[in-house]
Amino acid sequence: MADKFPIDVAQIVALFLESMFYGLYLVSFGMCMYTMLLKSRSRHRQRTVFVVVALLLFIFATLDVALLLRHVLDAFVWYHGPGGAIGEFSDISYWVNAMKTVNYVAQTSIADGMLIYRCYIVYGGNWLVPVPLCILWIAGMIVEAFTCYIEFTLHSDAFLNAGQLTPFITSTLSITLVLNLIATSMIVYKIWSIERRSRAIFTMSSVASGTDGLRRAMRIIIESGLMYSVGVIVFFIVYLANNNAQYGVSDCVVQIIGISFNLIIIRIDQGKSVESTYPPHTNQMTSAGSRSSAFRFTRPTGTHSSITDVDERDVVGGNHPIAMVSFGGTSSSPDKYCESASGTLVKVHPVAV
Repeated sequence: MADKFPIDVAQIVALFLESMFYGLYLVSFGMCMYTMLLKSRSRHRQRTVFVVVALLLFIFATLDVALLLRHVLDAFVWYHGPGGAIGEFSDISYWVNAMKTVNYVAQTSIADGMLIYRCYIVYGGNWLVPVPLCILWIAGMIVEAFTCYIEFTLHSDAFLNAGQLTPFITSTLSITLVLNLIATSMIVYKIWSIERRSRAIFTMSSVASGTDGLRRAMRIIIESGLMYSVGVIVFFIVYLANNNAQYGVSDCVVQIIGISFNLIIIRIDQGKSVESTYPPHTNQMTSAGSRSSAFRFTRPTGTHSSITDVDERDVVGGNHPIAMVSFGGTSSSPDKYCESASGTLVKVHPVAV
Protein backbone atom coordinates (compact mmCIF):
# COMPACT_ATOMS: atom_id res chain seq x y z
CA MET A 1 0.00 0.00 0.00
CA ALA A 2 2.94 2.31 0.66
CA ASP A 3 3.94 1.95 -3.04
CA LYS A 4 0.61 3.49 -4.09
CA PHE A 5 1.57 6.60 -2.17
CA PRO A 6 5.33 7.02 -2.66
CA ILE A 7 7.37 8.65 0.08
CA ASP A 8 8.42 11.59 -2.11
CA VAL A 9 4.81 12.41 -2.98
CA ALA A 10 3.78 11.88 0.64
CA GLN A 11 6.33 14.39 1.91
CA ILE A 12 5.22 17.09 -0.54
CA VAL A 13 1.59 16.53 0.48
CA ALA A 14 2.67 16.61 4.13
CA LEU A 15 4.34 19.99 3.62
CA PHE A 16 1.18 21.38 2.02
CA LEU A 17 -1.13 20.05 4.75
CA GLU A 18 1.07 21.12 7.63
CA SER A 19 1.45 24.59 6.14
CA MET A 20 -2.35 24.98 6.10
CA PHE A 21 -2.67 23.81 9.69
CA TYR A 22 0.24 26.03 10.70
CA GLY A 23 -1.61 29.03 9.30
CA LEU A 24 -4.63 28.15 11.44
CA TYR A 25 -2.34 27.65 14.39
CA LEU A 26 -0.74 31.08 13.98
CA VAL A 27 -4.15 32.76 14.07
CA SER A 28 -5.16 30.87 17.21
CA PHE A 29 -1.78 31.52 18.82
CA GLY A 30 -2.08 35.27 18.29
CA MET A 31 -5.57 35.34 19.79
CA CYS A 32 -4.45 33.13 22.67
CA MET A 33 -1.49 35.35 23.59
CA TYR A 34 -3.66 38.45 23.36
CA THR A 35 -6.17 36.85 25.71
CA MET A 36 -3.61 35.68 28.26
CA LEU A 37 -1.40 38.75 28.30
CA LEU A 38 -3.98 41.52 28.02
CA LYS A 39 -7.38 40.17 29.08
CA SER A 40 -6.85 37.21 31.40
CA ARG A 41 -8.18 37.44 34.95
CA SER A 42 -6.71 34.10 36.02
CA ARG A 43 -4.14 33.92 38.77
CA HIS A 44 -0.60 34.98 37.99
CA ARG A 45 0.86 31.49 38.55
CA GLN A 46 -1.69 29.85 36.27
CA ARG A 47 -1.28 32.52 33.62
CA THR A 48 2.51 32.08 33.71
CA VAL A 49 2.15 28.33 33.20
CA PHE A 50 -0.19 28.82 30.24
CA VAL A 51 2.06 31.43 28.61
CA VAL A 52 5.13 29.20 28.93
CA VAL A 53 3.25 26.20 27.51
CA ALA A 54 1.84 28.28 24.63
CA LEU A 55 5.32 29.53 23.75
CA LEU A 56 6.80 26.03 23.84
CA LEU A 57 4.02 24.72 21.60
CA PHE A 58 4.66 27.61 19.22
CA ILE A 59 8.40 26.87 19.08
CA PHE A 60 7.92 23.20 18.29
CA ALA A 61 5.09 23.84 15.81
CA THR A 62 7.26 26.34 13.92
CA LEU A 63 10.31 24.10 14.08
CA ASP A 64 8.34 21.19 12.64
CA VAL A 65 7.35 23.16 9.55
CA ALA A 66 10.89 24.45 9.11
CA LEU A 67 12.36 20.94 9.39
CA LEU A 68 9.94 19.55 6.84
CA LEU A 69 10.71 22.36 4.41
CA ARG A 70 14.43 21.72 4.86
CA HIS A 71 13.92 18.01 4.23
CA VAL A 72 11.98 18.63 1.02
CA LEU A 73 14.65 21.04 -0.21
CA ASP A 74 17.35 18.51 0.63
CA ALA A 75 15.60 15.75 -1.28
CA PHE A 76 14.51 17.64 -4.39
CA VAL A 77 17.16 20.35 -4.74
CA TRP A 78 20.42 19.65 -2.95
CA TYR A 79 20.63 15.84 -2.88
CA HIS A 80 22.21 14.21 -5.96
CA GLY A 81 23.03 10.78 -4.56
CA PRO A 82 21.65 7.36 -5.47
CA GLY A 83 17.89 6.86 -5.28
CA GLY A 84 17.02 10.50 -5.79
CA ALA A 85 14.46 12.05 -3.48
CA ILE A 86 13.23 8.64 -2.30
CA GLY A 87 16.78 7.69 -1.31
CA GLU A 88 17.10 10.88 0.73
CA PHE A 89 13.76 10.43 2.51
CA SER A 90 14.54 6.79 3.30
CA ASP A 91 17.68 7.69 5.28
CA ILE A 92 15.94 7.38 8.62
CA SER A 93 18.94 8.47 10.69
CA TYR A 94 19.47 11.68 8.73
CA TRP A 95 19.43 14.47 11.31
CA VAL A 96 16.34 16.19 9.85
CA ASN A 97 14.40 12.91 9.89
CA ALA A 98 15.41 12.17 13.46
CA MET A 99 14.73 15.70 14.67
CA LYS A 100 11.23 15.52 13.21
CA THR A 101 10.57 12.58 15.52
CA VAL A 102 12.08 14.44 18.49
CA ASN A 103 9.86 17.40 17.67
CA TYR A 104 6.73 15.24 17.54
CA VAL A 105 7.37 13.51 20.86
CA ALA A 106 8.23 16.82 22.54
CA GLN A 107 4.96 18.38 21.36
CA THR A 108 2.85 15.43 22.47
CA SER A 109 4.63 15.25 25.84
CA ILE A 110 3.86 18.91 26.52
CA ALA A 111 0.23 18.43 25.52
CA ASP A 112 -0.16 15.37 27.75
CA GLY A 113 1.52 17.16 30.64
CA MET A 114 -0.90 20.07 30.22
CA LEU A 115 -3.85 17.68 30.40
CA ILE A 116 -2.52 16.30 33.67
CA TYR A 117 -2.06 19.84 35.01
CA ARG A 118 -5.66 20.67 34.17
CA CYS A 119 -6.78 17.59 36.09
CA TYR A 120 -4.68 18.76 39.01
CA ILE A 121 -6.31 22.22 38.95
CA VAL A 122 -9.87 20.98 38.43
CA TYR A 123 -9.59 18.52 41.31
CA GLY A 124 -8.56 21.24 43.73
CA GLY A 125 -4.81 20.64 43.70
CA ASN A 126 -5.16 17.02 44.80
CA TRP A 127 -2.27 15.03 43.28
CA LEU A 128 -3.80 11.69 44.26
CA VAL A 129 -6.22 11.97 41.36
CA PRO A 130 -3.78 12.52 38.46
CA VAL A 131 -1.04 10.20 39.82
CA PRO A 132 -2.03 7.33 37.45
CA LEU A 133 -1.90 9.81 34.58
CA CYS A 134 1.58 10.87 35.65
CA ILE A 135 2.70 7.24 35.55
CA LEU A 136 1.35 6.90 32.02
CA TRP A 137 3.00 10.17 31.05
CA ILE A 138 6.41 9.10 32.34
CA ALA A 139 6.07 5.69 30.68
CA GLY A 140 5.24 7.42 27.41
CA MET A 141 8.28 9.67 27.61
CA ILE A 142 10.54 6.66 28.28
CA VAL A 143 9.18 4.87 25.22
CA GLU A 144 9.55 8.05 23.17
CA ALA A 145 13.18 8.38 24.27
CA PHE A 146 13.88 4.84 23.04
CA THR A 147 12.18 5.68 19.74
CA CYS A 148 14.38 8.72 19.20
CA TYR A 149 17.53 6.83 20.18
CA ILE A 150 16.83 3.99 17.74
CA GLU A 151 16.10 6.40 14.92
CA PHE A 152 19.33 8.31 15.53
CA THR A 153 21.44 5.13 15.58
CA LEU A 154 19.73 2.89 13.00
CA HIS A 155 21.79 4.18 10.03
CA SER A 156 19.97 2.24 7.33
CA ASP A 157 17.47 2.86 4.56
CA ALA A 158 14.14 2.49 6.35
CA PHE A 159 10.92 4.30 7.12
CA LEU A 160 8.97 4.73 10.34
CA ASN A 161 7.53 1.23 9.87
CA ALA A 162 10.95 -0.37 10.33
CA GLY A 163 10.80 -3.47 12.51
CA GLN A 164 13.04 -1.93 15.17
CA LEU A 165 10.76 1.11 15.53
CA THR A 166 7.27 -0.39 15.21
CA PRO A 167 6.90 -1.66 18.83
CA PHE A 168 7.99 1.67 20.29
CA ILE A 169 5.90 3.86 17.99
CA THR A 170 2.75 1.78 18.52
CA SER A 171 3.35 1.92 22.29
CA THR A 172 3.81 5.68 22.13
CA LEU A 173 0.59 6.20 20.20
CA SER A 174 -1.34 3.85 22.49
CA ILE A 175 -0.15 5.59 25.66
CA THR A 176 -0.88 9.03 24.23
CA LEU A 177 -4.38 8.03 23.17
CA VAL A 178 -5.25 6.33 26.47
CA LEU A 179 -3.90 9.22 28.55
CA ASN A 180 -5.82 11.77 26.49
CA LEU A 181 -9.11 9.91 26.75
CA ILE A 182 -8.78 9.25 30.50
CA ALA A 183 -7.70 12.81 31.38
CA THR A 184 -10.44 14.39 29.29
CA SER A 185 -13.04 12.07 30.81
CA MET A 186 -11.86 12.91 34.34
CA ILE A 187 -12.08 16.65 33.72
CA VAL A 188 -15.51 16.39 32.11
CA TYR A 189 -16.78 14.18 34.93
CA LYS A 190 -15.61 16.69 37.54
CA ILE A 191 -17.34 19.58 35.80
CA TRP A 192 -20.47 17.47 35.36
CA SER A 193 -20.52 16.58 39.06
CA ILE A 194 -20.14 20.27 39.97
CA GLU A 195 -22.99 21.15 37.64
CA ARG A 196 -25.17 18.40 39.10
CA ARG A 197 -24.53 19.54 42.69
CA SER A 198 -25.17 23.14 41.67
CA ARG A 199 -28.59 22.19 40.32
CA ALA A 200 -29.32 20.24 43.48
CA ILE A 201 -28.47 23.27 45.63
CA PHE A 202 -30.14 25.89 43.48
CA THR A 203 -33.31 24.44 42.06
CA MET A 204 -34.73 27.69 40.77
CA SER A 205 -34.93 27.85 36.98
CA SER A 206 -33.53 31.40 36.98
CA VAL A 207 -30.05 30.05 37.75
CA ALA A 208 -29.91 27.95 34.62
CA SER A 209 -27.35 30.32 33.15
CA GLY A 210 -24.75 29.17 35.67
CA THR A 211 -25.23 25.48 35.00
CA ASP A 212 -25.44 26.20 31.28
CA GLY A 213 -21.98 27.69 31.58
CA LEU A 214 -20.67 24.53 33.17
CA ARG A 215 -22.21 22.46 30.39
CA ARG A 216 -20.51 24.72 27.86
CA ALA A 217 -17.23 24.14 29.68
CA MET A 218 -17.74 20.40 29.26
CA ARG A 219 -18.35 20.84 25.55
CA ILE A 220 -15.16 22.89 25.16
CA ILE A 221 -13.05 20.23 26.87
CA ILE A 222 -14.70 17.40 24.93
CA GLU A 223 -14.33 19.13 21.56
CA SER A 224 -10.71 20.13 22.14
CA GLY A 225 -9.87 16.67 23.43
CA LEU A 226 -11.53 15.10 20.41
CA MET A 227 -9.42 17.19 18.02
CA TYR A 228 -6.26 15.75 19.55
CA SER A 229 -7.64 12.22 19.95
CA VAL A 230 -8.98 12.00 16.39
CA GLY A 231 -5.63 13.14 15.02
CA VAL A 232 -3.78 10.46 17.01
CA ILE A 233 -6.33 7.79 16.01
CA VAL A 234 -5.96 8.61 12.30
CA PHE A 235 -2.17 8.56 12.68
CA PHE A 236 -2.41 5.19 14.44
CA ILE A 237 -4.59 3.74 11.66
CA VAL A 238 -2.41 4.84 8.74
CA TYR A 239 0.70 3.75 10.62
CA LEU A 240 -0.66 0.26 11.21
CA ALA A 241 -1.73 0.17 7.55
CA ASN A 242 1.88 0.92 6.56
CA ASN A 243 0.71 3.88 4.48
CA ASN A 244 3.00 6.83 3.85
CA ALA A 245 0.12 9.15 4.67
CA GLN A 246 1.39 8.75 8.23
CA TYR A 247 3.93 11.50 7.56
CA GLY A 248 1.32 14.08 6.66
CA VAL A 249 -0.99 13.05 9.50
CA SER A 250 1.76 13.14 12.13
CA ASP A 251 2.82 16.61 10.94
CA CYS A 252 -0.77 17.84 11.19
CA VAL A 253 -1.08 16.40 14.71
CA VAL A 254 1.81 18.63 15.81
CA GLN A 255 -0.21 21.68 14.74
CA ILE A 256 -3.54 20.34 16.06
CA ILE A 257 -2.06 20.03 19.54
CA GLY A 258 -1.33 23.74 19.63
CA ILE A 259 -4.67 24.68 18.08
CA SER A 260 -6.67 22.68 20.62
CA PHE A 261 -4.73 24.24 23.51
CA ASN A 262 -5.27 27.77 22.18
CA LEU A 263 -8.98 27.24 21.48
CA ILE A 264 -9.74 26.36 25.10
CA ILE A 265 -8.38 29.70 26.29
CA ILE A 266 -9.91 31.68 23.43
CA ARG A 267 -13.38 30.22 23.86
CA ILE A 268 -13.32 30.82 27.59
CA ASP A 269 -12.52 34.47 26.97
CA GLN A 270 -15.34 34.73 24.46
CA GLY A 271 -17.84 33.61 27.09
CA LYS A 272 -18.28 30.09 25.75
CA SER A 273 -17.43 28.75 29.21
CA VAL A 274 -18.51 29.71 32.70
CA GLU A 275 -16.85 33.00 33.63
CA SER A 276 -18.69 35.14 36.14
CA THR A 277 -17.60 38.52 37.42
CA TYR A 278 -18.49 40.53 40.49
CA PRO A 279 -18.79 44.26 39.63
CA PRO A 280 -17.54 46.54 42.44
CA HIS A 281 -20.56 48.85 42.25
CA THR A 282 -23.25 46.25 42.81
CA ASN A 283 -24.04 43.10 44.75
CA GLN A 284 -25.52 41.41 41.72
CA MET A 285 -23.65 38.39 40.36
CA THR A 286 -23.93 37.98 36.61
CA SER A 287 -22.95 35.01 34.51
CA ALA A 288 -21.25 35.27 31.16
CA GLY A 289 -23.84 35.41 28.43
CA SER A 290 -26.78 36.45 30.67
CA ARG A 291 -28.04 39.85 31.82
CA SER A 292 -29.06 38.93 35.34
CA SER A 293 -29.09 36.19 37.91
CA ALA A 294 -31.43 35.17 40.71
CA PHE A 295 -28.56 35.10 43.23
CA ARG A 296 -26.72 37.88 44.98
CA PHE A 297 -23.83 37.84 47.41
CA THR A 298 -24.66 39.40 50.71
CA ARG A 299 -23.82 39.37 54.39
CA PRO A 300 -25.71 37.02 56.66
CA THR A 301 -28.68 38.46 58.53
CA GLY A 302 -31.13 37.10 61.03
CA THR A 303 -33.99 37.00 58.57
CA HIS A 304 -33.02 33.76 56.86
CA SER A 305 -34.45 30.53 58.06
CA SER A 306 -31.55 28.31 56.95
CA ILE A 307 -27.92 28.50 55.89
CA THR A 308 -26.28 25.82 53.76
CA ASP A 309 -22.50 25.36 53.76
CA VAL A 310 -21.08 24.76 50.32
CA ASP A 311 -17.54 24.63 48.93
CA GLU A 312 -16.90 27.34 46.41
CA ARG A 313 -15.76 24.80 43.83
CA ASP A 314 -19.01 22.88 44.29
CA VAL A 315 -21.01 25.90 43.18
CA VAL A 316 -19.18 27.10 40.14
CA GLY A 317 -15.82 25.41 39.95
CA GLY A 318 -13.49 28.01 41.44
CA ASN A 319 -10.96 30.02 39.47
CA HIS A 320 -10.04 27.18 37.14
CA PRO A 321 -8.43 27.46 33.75
CA ILE A 322 -11.48 25.79 32.22
CA ALA A 323 -14.21 27.15 34.47
CA MET A 324 -13.14 30.55 35.74
CA VAL A 325 -15.46 32.26 38.18
CA SER A 326 -14.63 35.10 40.53
CA PHE A 327 -16.65 35.57 43.69
CA GLY A 328 -17.34 38.88 45.29
CA GLY A 329 -16.63 39.76 48.86
CA THR A 330 -15.61 42.62 51.11
CA SER A 331 -12.66 43.03 53.40
CA SER A 332 -14.97 43.26 56.37
CA SER A 333 -16.81 40.12 55.46
CA PRO A 334 -14.42 37.40 54.26
CA ASP A 335 -17.18 34.80 54.15
CA LYS A 336 -19.33 34.83 51.04
CA TYR A 337 -23.02 34.09 50.93
CA CYS A 338 -25.29 33.46 48.01
CA GLU A 339 -28.99 34.12 48.50
CA SER A 340 -31.47 32.30 46.29
CA ALA A 341 -34.77 33.70 45.19
CA SER A 342 -36.50 31.48 47.74
CA GLY A 343 -34.71 33.19 50.61
CA THR A 344 -32.31 30.40 51.49
CA LEU A 345 -28.84 31.67 52.37
CA VAL A 346 -25.96 29.56 51.15
CA LYS A 347 -22.54 30.08 52.72
CA VAL A 348 -19.77 29.57 50.15
CA HIS A 349 -16.34 28.62 51.51
CA PRO A 350 -13.48 29.78 49.27
CA VAL A 351 -11.20 27.05 48.00
CA ALA A 352 -7.56 27.79 47.20
CA VAL A 353 -6.34 26.51 43.85
